[in-house]
Amino acid sequence: MCVKQTVQVTREDGTSSRFVLEEEHEDGSILLKPDTSWPAIRDRAGMRDLTLGEWDEFLAEHGPGMLPADGEG
Repeated sequence: MCVKQTVQVTREDGTSSRFVLEEEHEDGSILLKPDTSWPAIRDRAGMRDLTLGEWDEFLAEHGPGMLPADGEG
């Protein structure tokens, strides 16, 4: 599996996003594609992972039925 380099690009309007460096050409041009990894999606949406304490509170409120029945969660 090849891990591709990610880059942070800031546009003229000040917004910023992460991209994957897909191709580099001999003439110096590059092809960027949006970073669709979970961390990039989470960052774009302004979200974060739950802390263990928040996860425990969530399960206490909504019950263990939120986890897979076979105990994989």
